[in-house]
Amino acid sequence: MTASGFEEALGHIDTALSLEEAPEGIGRAELLARRGHALRSLGRPEECLTEWRQLYAEAGAVEPLTQLCVDAGYLLTLQGIYDETCRSASVVLPRAIYRL
Repeated sequence: MTASGFEEALGHIDTALSLEEAPEGIGRAELLARRGHALRSLGRPEECLTEWRQLYAEAGAVEPLTQLCVDAGYLLTLQGIYDETCRSASVVLPRAIYRL
């Protein structure tokens, strides 16, 4: 996908999140995860991590969070933020395992 495709995807996600009938729970979690992926693909890793940190804080949906934990851990490691990598894994993964 080209940068313009990610920009377009980001615009659609932002529109979906701004709607009065915006999804909640897993639907919102998936949108936030995808928004983070689009930002990362556009070369905006700090914004991506901000988005994913918000998702961690809401922490209602397990499925997006487990994959997100892996993705965020990779991105945080690339940026040399090792303590947050470990902290996010220690918060998210036990919740995911508990819900299995």
